[in-house]
Amino acid sequence: DNLILAQNLNQAFENANFGLNRAELALIKTAEKTGKISEVFSQISKLREKSLESQKQLKKAFRYPTLVFLSIIGAFLFL
Repeated sequence: DNLILAQNLNQAFENANFGLNRAELALIKTAEKTGKISEVFSQISKLREKSLESQKQLKKAFRYPTLVFLSIIGAFLFL
């Protein structure tokens, strides 16, 4: 709808609340000026995939220390 109202792509994405951060919106704005929209969307997609993978790895890395910590607390409570 926003594109129909003659907004530029950057404004349309910003108003649509797709959860894009400022850096991603800036990339889209630059892409509009340079005409490299498909490349920028590909780049944003790859960045988001890397971010999700990093979050998964971080959660996985904290599982064992959390389990050890809870086990130690549990051992002290039962002694």
